[in-house]
This record gives sequence, structure tokens and C-alpha cells, in this order.
Amino acid sequence: MGRNYDGIDGRLAAWLVAQPVFFVATAPADPGGLLDCSPEGNRGEVAGIDESTVA
Repeated sequence: MGRNYDGIDGRLAAWLVAQPVFFVATAPADPGGLLDCSPEGNRGEVAGIDESTVA
């Protein structure tokens, strides 16, 4: 079951960056285009920037 959060606190940010896998998704501006989502191994690329931004 998914959850909605008002923001990313320190506890949640730590959990996010500790995950071994994350997903990168892209969507084209053209409505007829295809979505793409692929799993990526986390080797330190994920960071919690602030309460509303993960990069």
C-alpha cells in the first residue's frame, strides 16, 4: 500500500538513499510517445536535497 508524505524528513531521506535499487522514468512531451522506466543500482547516486527534492 502506498503512502503520501507532506515532505521528506531526515529519517525518510536516510531510508531513501540506503536503498540498493531505484527507478529512473522518463515520459515524452508527445502524447503518442512511450514511457520508459528502468531499475538502476544505487552506488551513491541518490541524494535527499531538501524536504521536497530527491535527486
